[in-house]
Amino acid sequence: MRALLEYRPVLARSGNAWYRTRKFLRRYWVPVTAAVLVIASLAAGLYVANRARVIAEQRFRQLRQLSNKVFELDKAIKTLPGSTAARQRLVSASLEYLEGLASDAHGDLDLAQEIGEAYERVAKVQGVPNELNLGEFGKAETNLKKADSFIEAVLRSRPASRSALRTSAVIANDRMILAETQHRTADAQAYAQKAGARLDAFLRLGHVQDSELDEAAGIYGNIAQASNNMHLYAQAVPYAEKCIEVARALPARGQGGTRRSIGLSLLANARRYQGDLDAALQAIQEARNIAEQIVYPDETSRMLGMYGILFREGLILGEDGAVSLGRTTEAIEALQKALDITEGAAAKSPSDYASRSRVGNCGVHLAGILNHVDPKRALTVYDVVILRLGEGPKNVSARRDLASALADSSYALRRQHRAPEAKQRIDAAFAILKDTKDYPAEQIPFDRLGIYHTVLASADWEAENGSLNHAVEIYEDLLAKVMASKPQPLTDLRNTPTVSNLYAAMARLYRQTAAIGKAESVEARRLELWQHWDSQLPNNAYVHGQLEAAQHVAQHP
Repeated sequence: MRALLEYRPVLARSGNAWYRTRKFLRRYWVPVTAAVLVIASLAAGLYVANRARVIAEQRFRQLRQLSNKVFELDKAIKTLPGSTAARQRLVSASLEYLEGLASDAHGDLDLAQEIGEAYERVAKVQGVPNELNLGEFGKAETNLKKADSFIEAVLRSRPASRSALRTSAVIANDRMILAETQHRTADAQAYAQKAGARLDAFLRLGHVQDSELDEAAGIYGNIAQASNNMHLYAQAVPYAEKCIEVARALPARGQGGTRRSIGLSLLANARRYQGDLDAALQAIQEARNIAEQIVYPDETSRMLGMYGILFREGLILGEDGAVSLGRTTEAIEALQKALDITEGAAAKSPSDYASRSRVGNCGVHLAGILNHVDPKRALTVYDVVILRLGEGPKNVSARRDLASALADSSYALRRQHRAPEAKQRIDAAFAILKDTKDYPAEQIPFDRLGIYHTVLASADWEAENGSLNHAVEIYEDLLAKVMASKPQPLTDLRNTPTVSNLYAAMARLYRQTAAIGKAESVEARRLELWQHWDSQLPNNAYVHGQLEAAQHVAQHP
């Protein structure tokens, strides 16, 4: 009877398994029910987890399809004439998908990695200036920031992740290039250090594939380039050497040769501004020899491979008013080849910003030399530059370049006795700078060439057309604003010739207006500059030549 009341099996009955189970369940229904609920909950959780895993895998496949198909399509079409509109549509479609996917990445490190890489690729198309891009710098920076946040989340949990370290280096490299292009120097330096550190950590892990070595050499080269642009030559040298060293492990007639030639050209640039012009010329000529033997897959690759080398060779040989060997004829030959290559690319791609920027940069330097020997040819080059810069996106950088070209072209017009047209171009340059809020300015740094060249051209135009006192006023104001930007002519040789040339021009004007005391003062300051550098770089041919010129003027005014 007790067994019956407690729902235990009755021993006198020959019960089967089901009978015993029923009795057990009735007796222990509370814990059994709890256990059943727990099992059901676990089963439901496993189902949900499995379903989430399936959904995540589907999203991974979708994202990889986006990366493999959409971005491969962009790679295929970006060198084709008239591809800009199609590339913009690809970017829009990619971003629409990524924005919808990003909200699902929290806590999923693999998905976060994929999304970060995709945002970086989109940004590169939008506006990272080391490749053919759409010139949309602000949008590119926004998406690079998103990419960075996803990859940093991965590295916090996986600090030794090869893929995350590599992608982090790529993103920092892109942000460095963009910041340096926009003259955000502090940002550019920070991104350069981050890119280098992440790349060093990636390479220390070993087992690096050729494609990764190629990418690493490229990033080291970009850091060297940015360092040169920021006048950090001592920092540029080791990164250029890393670029060269990494590239030695790659095929010499393929990407290895391309990367080595680029590294050598960057090393040449750094050596140039350290005052070693002979070493700079040796490095750039070695770079050109390597580059000319490379088999390029297409004309765009050839342009990208050869342009920078020819351009730097031309500047080392004879950049006007800068640290160079003064070999004008050879400089013109190299710069003309560089211009021809990039002008051909610009002509084939109506809206590509990168090729137009290169036309502007190279053309202005070539025409600056030609101004002294062939003003008619110089004007032809300036007109090509003005045409191409006017075709591209109307971002601030492009408009500043256009202002510089317009102002500089006034010298070629003046030498052909076309003073009214020269004044029109100077006025057009000022109109651009006022629109971009660059002028009037409290400071005029040398890296804002559009402002500097426009003000300088206006002063020279006034002097040539009889307004000597007004020209003096413009020069004095220009010098004050240049010095307010804190150039370093006593520590940065790259700045010294520009300051020296300002002093020389002002001294001539002062003597023309009978301000002899002021003329002697600026002549003495010019002489002190080169005496200082002669003590820093004794027996340096370039410095010695500048010192002799300054001494001659001081002794024979």
